[in-house]
Formats: sequence, structure tokens, C-alpha cells
Amino acid sequence: MKLSPQTLSAAGALLTGAFCVGWLAGSGASGSGAVGTEGDVVLPRVRHDGEIAGDAGERFALLGYGRADVQPSSDPDIAPAPPPPDITAVFRRDLTAIEQTPRGPIVWVVDLAQFSSRRSLRTGDVYKDGWRVSAISAQFIELRKRHDVRRVAIFDASQDETP
Repeated sequence: MKLSPQTLSAAGALLTGAFCVGWLAGSGASGSGAVGTEGDVVLPRVRHDGEIAGDAGERFALLGYGRADVQPSSDPDIAPAPPPPDITAVFRRDLTAIEQTPRGPIVWVVDLAQFSSRRSLRTGDVYKDGWRVSAISAQFIELRKRHDVRRVAIFDASQDETP
């Protein structure tokens, strides 16, 4: 059986038309996520990230997480955490040597995170917790954190701890 070109083109047009009608009729027919209509077009409900985060916050509040009215217990048996030690005392404890090199002075400190358990610091290097070495001299080392400046005297006998 031989089909003519007109028959093939009519069959192709019919299939294409049926596909388009099915696609247009099928979009939004289920109604899931549809909010409203504008003419014959069904508009989906779009949720932005702020709305999703707000819904998650409400679910957490219903579960009792993150409520502002609940304060941590003030049990007298639990002591408050001690303040962190003074950075000058920590630096004096960790300081092992000051080396004068052709490129400038280097401070050697104990650092157990390093392979050799020591670390060298030059001017501008970070020591700990955001404290930077801002000056190195034979008598003192200056540490700086934002606007706070601490001067660590190297040979000051009054700062030595006697057990």
C-alpha cells in the first residue's frame, strides 16, 4: 500500500494538532498548586525563599525550638565559664625565641597544631584569635586586634609567675 504525500502531510498535521490540543488542555488540569485564573490561564502559586523560611520558623516555634521566652536554667551548681586568659600571658607562655634574620625579626612560638610543634611569626602574621603581630623588638612584641593593642615585655621580671 502506497500513501500519497498529501495523506502523509494530513496525518502529520492531525497528529501535531492533537498533541498541541492535549498539551494545552492538560496543563493545569489537575489543579495542584493553582491559585487563581486570569482568563483561561491557570497561574501557579510561587513561593519565595523568605516565605519558606517563615513557614519553617513557625514549625520550629510549634515544636518549641528557639523560643525567646525560654531562658537557660540558672542552676547554682553550674558555675559560669571563666573569662579567657589575657593574650599577653598566653603569648609569653608560648614564646620560645626571637630570631634576627636578614629579612627581619622572627618570633618562634609553641603551636601544637604544627608538625614541629613550633611556628614562626613575622610582623603582620596572625597569632591567635585574630591577634596580629604588629611590631617585634628585642625588648617587646606588640600584638594588635582591631583597635586593641597589647605590648608583651620579653624580659620583664615583674610579669614572671612564681609558684
